[in-house]
Amino acid sequence: MGKEKPSSTEVLTPQLLIMKRLILTLFTLLLLRDLVISGGADSRKIIITQIINFNFEKTRINWTVTDNSARENLTFQYTLDGGSTWHLCPDYLFELGYKVGCLFQAEDETLEYSIHSGDELLYEQTLMTSSYIKPDSPKNLTFTWKESTVRIKCPNLNLGDLSYEIQYRSVFDDGWQSQEEEDCDIEAQGLDLEKCYTFRARVRAQEFGYGPDTYPSDWTPESLWRNGKSVDSCSVSPPARKILYLMSGLVTLVVTFLLLLLALWKSPRVKELIVPIIPDPKYIFPGLFDDHRGNFQEWIKETEDLMNPIDAECVEEPCVIEEELTVRPRRKENMVRDASRFQELPPSSEPAKDSHLSPPATDTVTFGNPKFVINENMYVVL
Repeated sequence: MGKEKPSSTEVLTPQLLIMKRLILTLFTLLLLRDLVISGGADSRKIIITQIINFNFEKTRINWTVTDNSARENLTFQYTLDGGSTWHLCPDYLFELGYKVGCLFQAEDETLEYSIHSGDELLYEQTLMTSSYIKPDSPKNLTFTWKESTVRIKCPNLNLGDLSYEIQYRSVFDDGWQSQEEEDCDIEAQGLDLEKCYTFRARVRAQEFGYGPDTYPSDWTPESLWRNGKSVDSCSVSPPARKILYLMSGLVTLVVTFLLLLLALWKSPRVKELIVPIIPDPKYIFPGLFDDHRGNFQEWIKETEDLMNPIDAECVEEPCVIEEELTVRPRRKENMVRDASRFQELPPSSEPAKDSHLSPPATDTVTFGNPKFVINENMYVVL
């Protein structure tokens, strides 16, 4: 009998086994590499908080130890570009008496470092120092003004893939205005020469050249400019300040004066003093308007002799003043009005029983000095 031809699945099975073996071998090698590099380091005890390369001159690494027992006797070792010689940290950073960082020289190189606690390896890492670059601040800025445009220049740093940023604002702006160029030669346009402007500059490492973990440089000291000239302060000038103080004082004085007038106007006494009440002559001169319809000359003729002058002898010694009321004859129309007050009684033979009836008929009736002439059919009501 001939030998049966194996199925396709049986033919592929050894190939799959070989593929699986290769994958497992590679995975094992990676694990062994990590073990060799880490040396059994317990990275859970160390947390790297910050790595900064200062313009490819010095590098600073800060760390935090989570295990208090591992904080004692920490040592930092490093090597550059895969060198075989390891160096100890030349300048440790301390906090509360414990080592929390290291500062050492490193250029644009590959950095390998490790952290030990005694003989125990706690942490190690390999990285490129350029990924954490922080350039220097720009130096020797020059400002060239031409009307409303200022040109700012400075020497470029000896590094590639950098950008130079200029920010400026006036005393009336809420935020900074920014302009950025690849070279330190930037123009800002549309400025008002009458305003005072503040300028500052910095350098940034571009992400496509160094990665996302870089740091911008520190800002340069602020430079103040007005009317194309450097000034020490952007505060308001002394003349303008005096005018501002004067205007504020005048406004305060006017407002205070108006409030005082309003308070006084609400006071009845002050209001009566400013706008006095005009008395009604009707109550001061009785009869002037009721009897004489406001004719003062007619009224004064009737009342000018009602009071006799006071004897001069009574000024020094007390005396009794005898007043005599003199009634001047009134005009005809007044006599008619007065006559209407008398009532004429009808003739009657019976004597009057009312006590208010007139006395027996006489020619005249006297009440003090005034004398009234009546007839027998009239009586006087007192």
